[in-house]
Amino acid sequence: MNSTFTPGNLLEIALQKAVEDPAARPLFFRELLESKVLIIPAGEAPAIVKDTIVEGTKITLAQVAFEGKPALPFFTSEQRLPGNTKCLLLGARAFFEMTRGATLVMNPGSAYGKGFSPEEVAKLLDGSLFQPQERYVTKRATQVLLGPPSDYPKELASALARLYRMLPQVNRAWLAFYPPRF
Repeated sequence: MNSTFTPGNLLEIALQKAVEDPAARPLFFRELLESKVLIIPAGEAPAIVKDTIVEGTKITLAQVAFEGKPALPFFTSEQRLPGNTKCLLLGARAFFEMTRGATLVMNPGSAYGKGFSPEEVAKLLDGSLFQPQERYVTKRATQVLLGPPSDYPKELASALARLYRMLPQVNRAWLAFYPPRF
């Protein structure tokens, strides 16, 4: 990645780690939901009283092209904004809720950014992005054979170890092979 990117806040540190290490992605998404982001209004400036947008005010947002489609840009810090751009600071969760159904792009033009599909935003907001993608429930008593895998997945084990070191609720973890029986 581009060595000129210097993180300016906790969200950008988490973003950089997530780009460089897949094990850091869950923590990035959690940090994002708790962070403030910058958005670019288009057209008439919204009414603001004491640093707060007046309730009921409609805001039109700037759009950019992302992968050939219109997308709403947002930024992780003022350093990522195009020069001399007026912006608004908003909680990321509130921004995602406001823009449900839209394609979003974080830090367009920056060395570290990310596109968000409407489906990914929905999963972030409802928490399903953090849930296991697959579950298996036995329908009857079943014997299983657990053991070490014959071809040890070093990269997977390393990524999980890095992730688990960042999660205080994980004290121990084991890797086992469960051969499916169909």
